[in-house]
Amino acid sequence: MKDDFLLSEAEDAREFLSSFPAAVRKRGEAYFASAAVQNLRCEMPGQTYVATVRGSQIYETRLNYDDEGWAETCTCPMEFGCKHAYAVMKALLAAHELASSTGATTAKVKPYAAKRGTTPNFAVVPARAPTPPPPPGSLHEKLLGVMERPLTAEELGFLARFNALFRRIRVTGAVFASDLTTLGFPAPANTWDRIELWPRPPLDEPELWLYLALYLEEQGRPLPEFLRPVSDLSPIRDNVQRWRRGRVVERWRKMLEHAVVNEAIAVEEANVDLRLRLGPKQATLDWRHGEVNEFVPFKSVALFRNFEQSHGALLGSEAAMLWTAFRQRADYGHDATLTYTEGDCAKILLPLLRQPLLATRLVGENLAPLQRPSEALRWQLTAAQDDADDYRLNLVQADGSPVPSIVLVVANFYLTADTVFTGPPLDGRILHPSQENRIPATALESRSGLRFLHALKVPLPERLESRIRRVPVTASVRCELEENHPGSDSEVCVVRFLAKAADGSRSEQWGFRGWEVSSERLPSAPTAKAKESEDLVVFERAGLPDCGPFAGTLGAKWDFQRHGWQLRVTKKFPETFLPWLKSLPPTLAVELRGELASFLQTHVSGEVKLEVNEAGMDWFDLQVVVNVSDTELTPEEIKLLLNAKGKWVRLGTKGWRKLDFNLSEEDDAQLARLGLTPRELSAEPQRLHALQLADEAAKRFLPEEQFERVQRRARELQTRVTPDIPSEIKAELRPYQLE
Repeated sequence: MKDDFLLSEAEDAREFLSSFPAAVRKRGEAYFASAAVQNLRCEMPGQTYVATVRGSQIYETRLNYDDEGWAETCTCPMEFGCKHAYAVMKALLAAHELASSTGATTAKVKPYAAKRGTTPNFAVVPARAPTPPPPPGSLHEKLLGVMERPLTAEELGFLARFNALFRRIRVTGAVFASDLTTLGFPAPANTWDRIELWPRPPLDEPELWLYLALYLEEQGRPLPEFLRPVSDLSPIRDNVQRWRRGRVVERWRKMLEHAVVNEAIAVEEANVDLRLRLGPKQATLDWRHGEVNEFVPFKSVALFRNFEQSHGALLGSEAAMLWTAFRQRADYGHDATLTYTEGDCAKILLPLLRQPLLATRLVGENLAPLQRPSEALRWQLTAAQDDADDYRLNLVQADGSPVPSIVLVVANFYLTADTVFTGPPLDGRILHPSQENRIPATALESRSGLRFLHALKVPLPERLESRIRRVPVTASVRCELEENHPGSDSEVCVVRFLAKAADGSRSEQWGFRGWEVSSERLPSAPTAKAKESEDLVVFERAGLPDCGPFAGTLGAKWDFQRHGWQLRVTKKFPETFLPWLKSLPPTLAVELRGELASFLQTHVSGEVKLEVNEAGMDWFDLQVVVNVSDTELTPEEIKLLLNAKGKWVRLGTKGWRKLDFNLSEEDDAQLARLGLTPRELSAEPQRLHALQLADEAAKRFLPEEQFERVQRRARELQTRVTPDIPSEIKAELRPYQLE
């Protein structure tokens, strides 16, 4: 009942709200405004109230009132003093105001002061007096003058909230989007935004309503029906439009004044340029102004630091790329020089070296743009003569000629005095790009050495090639059903792309980063005597496909916990899964586990037979009887397949099945003569006329005695007087239709 929410000491509830910190009050107001408080209920009038609050999850908040005031408990991690308790008390006060505005006549109970832990005594408080008349000049008073019926409790509640809004506006002079929610209207996304409604604050409630109604009308939101008699907007519409137009004019005047002040900058051409000079030990940023022909270094750190403010707007697109890379150094007080030993050197230079547009602005020691050969550097291997000798690795140009002295390596870029080469990625802990790298033969002639050479893409010398055993690696895809989560009724199809060496020594799996080794059986370290015969294995992985597109086509998502790709199993799962299976390349072996294996079986084939039963004068019920090839199917399962009309059906642990009829072209033609198609056959009987079933086509499917009974009935009908075919019928009729 509404009386349950009448509070004897509402001021104590308001003091309770003011006791919360400002940040909590702000979040609590947002929760209340978004209707997050649900199921507010009274357990003891005036004393105990409970509600649920929808936050990141559902919380239950309880409010209790005793001689020491209001106290709260909440199931959220904070337990008390939280935004949920604030929002519930805000909702309780709103319910109190609504109950007060409806003029409740029942008595309320107020607990006497009692110690904590004891049962409070209750005294009856006299019933509230009838609702007083509305204040003069209020929206409530204006409505009473035009309405011919009493206001409902819901309408009175709206007017009470509207009156509270007007009283606040008289103090603050502002309306916020959250106020729309308080009144029951949908609010914009940002409820803290201020809404500009009027050229001056309204003088009374009716004027405030007109401004608000005009805003709602422009937003396409309907007005409450009971307020339409007091919603004539003509007195304010023109005034508001003139005020808005004046604001637009004033805003443009200010923008145009600003544009005139900065006219010189707006029309000046971008005539400040930058270049990066890459020396033996450091990179230096140079600049020039349009009035100066030559690039010069930055003379001071102050000039470099203030460059953005003084010249940033005058940079062309290529120069702006260079400045973006160095701007943070200027902000932190560094100079325009970047030494190659600094930790962020590679991070700054790599994007610049990759950008073709900057080719003319990256210069070497000779101040000419760096050359960029199209062919990459490569590693050249010279074989050892015996176990006591060394293999020699040298970085060379594409034609085998030596590389000039390298001053810096950034990822796969190799910088010399006047050229920037591309080449293989470098592990600087093992190889030096500017000198010969000697590796003992007994160290390199091993499985780890072989993997190292393979990563460098170096052709193997005969000494190593003769000892290699190549093992093919083949790929497969494994699919199985798993619970969505433990105890769940829903399922997911988990797909794993696997690769395995022919000798079983290595397994890989395709994850979100590509192929990764999942297991590898490494032999024990060979003894010195067995060293000469150590087996050097190369896994032939060239045939492993890129499985990323396969997972994408299926629409599967990577699941880190299952370590596989998963797709939820729904009713339409076969329509997605089967075409995907057929799209996989034949080189990818398919393993379907559990119920999914049913997709690899041939469809259930069935022979169609028909049976008829009389269903009144001249009519028969036609029943489809199917003899299926799968002897394990029950009659109920066959009925399900028949009713599916050629679609896939999941039959419990037997997996998915699909019924195909063994019908020849002649069978299809005979069924068509009867007005039937295989796609329309189901377990439900179909009612056909005797003349339709008497066609010779039915003899192919009906038992002999049933067909003879149908023909006898048809002959009886044909002996009757047959009317002429109406001249209006121009269609070509089937025999039974003609008869």
